[in-house]
Amino acid sequence: MLVTGADYDANTQTLLLVGYSRSWFNRRAWLWLYPVRDGRVDEAGGRRFLLSSSGQFEGIALGHDGAIYFTREGRDINLFRSRLSLAALLAEPPR
Repeated sequence: MLVTGADYDANTQTLLLVGYSRSWFNRRAWLWLYPVRDGRVDEAGGRRFLLSSSGQFEGIALGHDGAIYFTREGRDINLFRSRLSLAALLAEPPR
């Protein structure tokens, strides 16, 4: 993955990353959530969620409302709010 932004939630001990798949021919933006245990990122326990097949997502922040906010470069809408809260995403069964 190519990471362009990161945040950390101390309450759920979750590292939030935004970035892209490595493929130049099929590049897509993703949200990655990784549990942090004893100060170490648990890569095997990580999950990813597809954000978009277009746009250049650069920033991520967890809001006080529990939603995840993303910024994207471009001329259209550049600030996005997740439909689901971080807690709801963490509660979803892995796919």
